[in-house]
Amino acid sequence: MDLSRAVPEYLLMLKVEQNASPHTISSYRYDLELFQAWLKTESLFLEINPDTIRKYLSYMRDSGLEASTIKRRIASLRSFFNFALSEGKLEKSPIQRIARNFKTPRHTPKVLNPEEITALLQAPELLRKSLEEKLKISDNTKKIERGIGAAVRDKAMLELMFATGTRISELCGLDIDDIDIANCLIKVRGKGNKERVISFNQKKTRFYLERYYRKRCEIVSQEKAVFLNRFGKRITTRSVERNFKKFLVMVGIDKPFTPHALRHTMATCLLDNGADIRAVQEILGHTNIATTQIYTKVSTARQHAVIHKFHPRDKLTS
Repeated sequence: MDLSRAVPEYLLMLKVEQNASPHTISSYRYDLELFQAWLKTESLFLEINPDTIRKYLSYMRDSGLEASTIKRRIASLRSFFNFALSEGKLEKSPIQRIARNFKTPRHTPKVLNPEEITALLQAPELLRKSLEEKLKISDNTKKIERGIGAAVRDKAMLELMFATGTRISELCGLDIDDIDIANCLIKVRGKGNKERVISFNQKKTRFYLERYYRKRCEIVSQEKAVFLNRFGKRITTRSVERNFKKFLVMVGIDKPFTPHALRHTMATCLLDNGADIRAVQEILGHTNIATTQIYTKVSTARQHAVIHKFHPRDKLTS
């Protein structure tokens, strides 16, 4: 099988027939390119067979890759070879008999504490106010006004992520018709292009969204996306990640948080406050409740810390 010709056909199928997201397609392309690059160093193989895959597995393990990374790369290969099989490019998948179960330790999600959440959500507002002060004394009004608009947008994005627990890709993928501000509802397209509707019942979230919408109306753009960059195009996940890190630095949070931490924190807060785990599963769009259950570990750890710190029993004399 000619990988160099089959891979582009496979990626096109993902886009056209499966309606996969650009992020998903990019991930599969990356995994397949790594496999192709490794094959060129393995001159022993005239064709790809189960032994090839086992040697690739050994190579990845010897390279010190985490089990979760190996699992993902093998899943990418499995999907690709299944496609090749269905297209008649192969008679048998070389990965068919390779075990699916890799032990992937579940890492405890990183969550922000209440003080960090408060500081982070305040950061865009601090930036906006600072820029508005500069605007009074500066001649470079256009640049400062763009900065103010971006701060208003970023505030709305942080608030919405924390309010709804959306993934960063889901947030960037929102279109104007996906948000019903009057009824505080958003329609999200998650993994596998599955749709779910999430309610945000916070007055502040609604207020900051409405304020951003007024700013957005000032931008000349035919783009249907909710959140725009300074060129009037849909904002990218990379831009959101970059701005998120900027706000962490601004408020002195020296921890390796990503925007996904807002999703983790929101889920943990819901469980801390007695939310039903099935409801949290539905809000987050998890197919398997086991994925949601990892947040109960964080919630239990928080409860233990609170009880240890504040329960008076050990301070009593008898």
